[in-house]
Amino acid sequence: NIFLSCAGLLSMTVSQVSNMSSSLCLAEYIHAFEKESIDGAMLSFLNLEGLAQLGVTNALHASKILGHAAKLNCDH
Repeated sequence: NIFLSCAGLLSMTVSQVSNMSSSLCLAEYIHAFEKESIDGAMLSFLNLEGLAQLGVTNALHASKILGHAAKLNCDH
């Protein structure tokens, strides 16, 4: 499962990032991720400000996305 793999984040496609958003019960951001072609590599560089520019203005939602991305990135 890509969501449990340490190398998963950087190799994720835009579609897989969208699926991750859905699996986190944050499907409302799928359109923004797809519109801006946010893949795993791009997601690994995003911070709260970058997510806010994508429309993720709810701090709890942003924290959920960044926390999950950090687990996948294995840079902890």
